[in-house]
Amino acid sequence: MPIETLCPGCGRKLRVAEEHAGKQARCPVCGTIYSVGAISASETPASADRVEPAPSSQDQVGTN
Repeated sequence: MPIETLCPGCGRKLRVAEEHAGKQARCPVCGTIYSVGAISASETPASADRVEPAPSSQDQVGTN
């Protein structure tokens, strides 16, 4: 099951394969490199809720 995470650079909601947890990823939208956590975006603090929702066709990082 993919991990949902938020890019710290642009706030885009991204889905990342579980095998990338704890590793670094590059946002396909803004290019920011960030660490992928094991906590999904739905479990992050309420302050993350201020980010606008991503379009229904979400980008996937690390899957080809």
